[in-house]
Amino acid sequence: MNISTIILSPVMTEKSLSGGRQGRYTFMVDRRATKTQIKEAVEAQFSVSVMKVNTLINKSEVKKSRSRSKNKIVTFSKKAIVSLAGGKKIEELEMEEGGKGQESTKRDKKVQKGTRRKEGKPEKSREKI
Repeated sequence: MNISTIILSPVMTEKSLSGGRQGRYTFMVDRRATKTQIKEAVEAQFSVSVMKVNTLINKSEVKKSRSRSKNKIVTFSKKAIVSLAGGKKIEELEMEEGGKGQESTKRDKKVQKGTRRKEGKPEKSREKI
C-alpha cells in the first residue's frame, strides 16, 4: 500500500482538537491499513516521531429514510488516533488562536455594545412633579 494513500483526512471535531493539545491527533485512514503502516505514513508526511497508534472501526449501518422507502447503506470507516513522542505537535493541524476563544470575544462585544447604548441615551428623571 502506498504511504500517500493511507491517510485520507484529519478529523476536525472538538474532541479531536482538544486531543491535539496533548499530542494526540485523529485521522481518517484507509480501512486496509495496519498500525505500522499508519505510523510510517504519519512520520513520513509530517516529519514527526510517533509513539503509539490506536485504531477504531465504525461499522457499516443502514440508514432509513422517513420520506422515501429507500434505505441508504453507510459503509464502515476507520479512524486512527496517533500519539506523538516527546510532546511534539503537528503545526499544520494546530488551530489558530482565534478559534474557540473567538466566541467569548463576540459575547464581550455584545456586552460592550449594550453599555454603549446606555451611555449614549440621556438619563430620564424619575421624579414626579
